[in-house]
Amino acid sequence: MFKNSFLKFGIVFVLMGIFVMSLEHVLAYVNDYSIDIKKSNNIKNNINCYYEIFNLNANELKDDMVIINESFNIYFDDFDIEKNDILLSIRKMHDKLNNNSFNVIVLYSSCQYDIDNNLLNEKCRVFSNNYLKMIDSYRVIVNKYNDFVKQYNSYAYKEGKNKLNFYNNDVNLLLKLIYNDLK
Repeated sequence: MFKNSFLKFGIVFVLMGIFVMSLEHVLAYVNDYSIDIKKSNNIKNNINCYYEIFNLNANELKDDMVIINESFNIYFDDFDIEKNDILLSIRKMHDKLNNNSFNVIVLYSSCQYDIDNNLLNEKCRVFSNNYLKMIDSYRVIVNKYNDFVKQYNSYAYKEGKNKLNFYNNDVNLLLKLIYNDLK
């Protein structure tokens, strides 16, 4: 009888242990699932929110680029006077790119996840394309300015005027890394 009751207690304890371990695994799974849902919702919210801000900034930069491109329609004689306005516009564009870096970083990191939402995937694709175009356009404008300065310096040498310095096209290092990764 004594052996029989130990056997019953043993079986009950084993069954309780299996039940507790199973319950622990189920609760851990539910907890992990809820954390994943929260993380997924956070990523989706980030994409929606920061895409709108990024898109507004991208449109502003497009307008700035048109104005800067038009400002290169000048003669070398006027470049001495106009260069400050052009440089100011390029610096504003540079600042807007760097000021937009937080939005770019959040979007870039959020878009790295596999999202089961076609609209959000499209926003990520558009963000990537627009960001590449923004950086490329900025570099084109800086190169255009530097080419103009190179031509002006040849003219200035012949005319006995002071040479101008080239513009350095550096953007935030993190923005460069993101750009290179998206390419």
